[in-house]
This record gives sequence, structure tokens and C-alpha cells, in this order.
Amino acid sequence: MRGRRERAGRRPGRRRRALSAALGVLAMVGAVAPAGCAGAAAGRRQIAGPATAPTAAPPTAPALGGPVTATCGFRRPPRWLPLAGEREATMSLTSGGHRRSALIVLPAGFDARRGQPWPLLVDFHGHGSSAPLAASTHGFGPLLAAAGVVAVYPQGLPQQDGLTGWSSGAADRDVPGVDDVAFTMDLLARLGEDLCLDGERTWVVGHSNGGGMVGVLACSAASRFDGFVAIAGAFYARTEPCRPDGPVRLLEVHGDADAVVPYDGSERFPSLPAWLAGWADRLACDAIPTGTRWSGPPAGVRLTWRCPANSVLSHLRIIGGDHAVPDGAARLALAWLAGS
Repeated sequence: MRGRRERAGRRPGRRRRALSAALGVLAMVGAVAPAGCAGAAAGRRQIAGPATAPTAAPPTAPALGGPVTATCGFRRPPRWLPLAGEREATMSLTSGGHRRSALIVLPAGFDARRGQPWPLLVDFHGHGSSAPLAASTHGFGPLLAAAGVVAVYPQGLPQQDGLTGWSSGAADRDVPGVDDVAFTMDLLARLGEDLCLDGERTWVVGHSNGGGMVGVLACSAASRFDGFVAIAGAFYARTEPCRPDGPVRLLEVHGDADAVVPYDGSERFPSLPAWLAGWADRLACDAIPTGTRWSGPPAGVRLTWRCPANSVLSHLRIIGGDHAVPDGAARLALAWLAGS
């Protein structure tokens, strides 16, 4: 991976080969089919293996909310807040000379005037999608509302191909002059001014191109988020060094039958083993992760690296999973964020 910091004595090629071998062995832990994956490819691989592989318990309800001691004091509600009894609103702002927007979904019981700090989750849509579609299909909405978390769905701009998306490193799609990292920072700053937010509970998730944006933010704005989750992330080779400015807690979820962003890579995308090995090296984690059979949903093999300095690196390989957001992914992601 270009731009990756190398430490003395490290051999990234060897690390990637070792991780690739480990992923191949761990994929043989049982015939695990994805539960409820919409549009899963026919003729998926059936994998058999030892019945004694460890099995991790499925995630319980996320506990992202909870009491806090700090308060913001009284705040006058911003004009963009929804009317009483409504929970959704669109907020607009100017960033980098472009008019940008985001869909805001407030949790039950939200009151901007109370001065209570609220957790925040930012969810990036995929290429050709939209903020409202992400809100309705990614599955986070009801869980966040019940957990007392403010949900933010940024809206991407049209790219070179005319479809909406994020400038995450695709030379044939990114639009010169559009800086989506700066937009994200401007969005967080505006939300911090308008709402009372909990600075220690701010997370970011994304699907496909949105997952690629999660990877970009992990490199360039690690200190602004407390957890990163990429689902079927579309990661491009970086042209700039990736130097996180703080610990990174990162989970990537990917189907190994994904035809859009192939698990084993393509001319356009690096393989998932190579991408994960890059992060393991960057965070000074152990080269080889531990693996457990994950009963789901979504079912698969979960890999966890041992990392120092408060960083966390995890991966769920969905056996036979395609490019869609799988059933259960939102609950899994939120449970992981709550426990990471």
C-alpha cells in the first residue's frame, strides 16, 4: 500500500502473505451461510471444516447511550431543527465553496435546550446512493433512536460519472476541488455549535464508497472519531501517506463473494487481506489475528488483531456474502462500537 509508514525491521510483504494464509485457513471453520443477505450470489461457495472451531456469541442490543456528567448548559435550538413531534431535518452549510447538506435524525426524547450531551453517529452512503436512502436501508435508524444517539447522514456530490459519491481516492471519479474530509470536519463543527454533543462518543460508519470514506477519515481524522466501521468498503490505493493522529478503532465487514469490491482484490481495489495487513502494520498490531466462527447475523469468521496504544482492529468475513449491507450488520456494528 503506497504511502504506508514503515518501521525498522518490518517486512510488509511477509505480513500480508501470512495474513492471507490465516484468512484462508479461518475460512474453513464451517459451512457458514450469511443470514438474510439481500441479493446474495447464486452458487456461493460451500466451505466445510472442523466442527470444533470456536464460536462467538451474536451481538446483544447496543449500549451506546448512558448517563454523562458534563452538560452544555442552555442552548437556543437552531432554526434547522425539526418541529416539535418530528425527528428528521436537513441541515445545509457551505464547505470549500460548495453548498452541502446532511440529513439529521434525532433520537427519542431529544431536547436541544436541556444541555445534555448526545452521542453522534455519522453514516456515509455508497456511490450513486443518497442520505435518505442510507437512512432507510442501512438499518441503524431504529437502533440509534432507541439508544439515544443522534444520526447524521451526509449527502455526497455528483462525481465525474454523474453519480453521487465521496472523494476517497478514485482518480476517475473524484472531482477536483471537492474535499469531503474538510466537509466532514465542517459538518462536525457546525453540529457542535448547534447541538450539545458528546465529544467522547462520536462514531463513523459507511457502506461501499462510504466505507472507503471511513478508511480515509481513519487516516486523516482519527482523533475526531471514537470508532470506525466500514461495510463492504471500496478502498483505493492511497496517493498520500496515512498517518493517523491518534488511536484507531476500526471494524471492516466484507462478503467474500462480493462482485463489486472483490474480497481478493482487483485492478481497481487492493485485496482485503492486503488492506487489513496495512492497518495492522500501521497500528503496530500483531501480524496474525485470532479468529472465531461468528454465528451472526451476519454469519462468518471474525478476526481480531492484538494492538497497542488503545487501537483496535477487527474484521468480519461474511462467507458467501455479496456487496449489499447484510441483515444484522447495523446491530453488529453498534455492539462493536459500544464494546471497543
